[in-house]
Amino acid sequence: MNYKLINLQQSSVTLLIPTPQVPINSPSLLGGTQLVPKPLVAVVRQDEFLVVSGSPDNQTIGIFVNSNGDAIRGTLQWSSYPKAICVEFPYVAALLLNQKIEIHNIMDQTLLQVMSLDVGIEANGMSFGHGIKVWMDVLAQKLKRSVWPATQQQNEQELFHDLQREVTRYSTAAARILIYGKDSVLAQVTTPLVVQVDVLLQKNLVEEAVQLAEQARNTMSSDHNVYMERLRSELNYTFQKAGLFLLKSTLFDDAFTLLTKGEMDPRLVIHLFEGLAQPKWLTESPPVLLFDEIRHLVERMGTIKDIGEKSSHT
Repeated sequence: MNYKLINLQQSSVTLLIPTPQVPINSPSLLGGTQLVPKPLVAVVRQDEFLVVSGSPDNQTIGIFVNSNGDAIRGTLQWSSYPKAICVEFPYVAALLLNQKIEIHNIMDQTLLQVMSLDVGIEANGMSFGHGIKVWMDVLAQKLKRSVWPATQQQNEQELFHDLQREVTRYSTAAARILIYGKDSVLAQVTTPLVVQVDVLLQKNLVEEAVQLAEQARNTMSSDHNVYMERLRSELNYTFQKAGLFLLKSTLFDDAFTLLTKGEMDPRLVIHLFEGLAQPKWLTESPPVLLFDEIRHLVERMGTIKDIGEKSSHT
């Protein structure tokens, strides 16, 4: 017995890998058990599917196939046969028999995280849906923007309220993967990109932070919804902060490339070069908007001349 990919338009059937079979107790049989098919399939995105192969007592693999039935990407590996899988691109969550959830990255198939559930939950499965809205304070803090310099804020009260509404929209995340147990339902929330990036930057792992952002950027779609808007904002935050880290290290070419990717206002960049900026630029419309953490970083960093002097003394 195999997985089959059926093309309804062409009335064609493509055979894929064998369907896994699992033993179940069957008192009516002499052996007491019988093998029954247990297919596991998830839609990754349009024209791409994840099918699971293996058995409960052996290592299990997941194979990505396209609409022609061709294997693409690499393969996923789990420590045991999953009870259920869910895809929230670019991540795959698998609920295992031992009440653990393994999270893989679809882009490079790496195992990112293993979570242990309380055995009292008795998790039976997972489902992917529209999700439960969850307020995340960390997003409200990271993605909050304000007018720079602060002296201009009193002239932009209407914009201030718009920015407040913006951060409120971005800070409400959807927990789309639900785990259901004997008498409870849990919601799984993806760790925001800005949180992952800040952990890396605190360790001065700028290259790794940029790679993570590039992976996230590759998952973007042309959809116009709050989730894509928030991801664009997270990417801007990431590239701007990583660019400023490189600027402090006097890696100017790479720094300016990242600042451009992060859509940093060029007036602020010019302002870093002492003597080039004209004060009136900062009062012209539209105003310069900065994430609060980026603003603090810029103010601590000083001008390009200050950076050069600090570098020469180290």
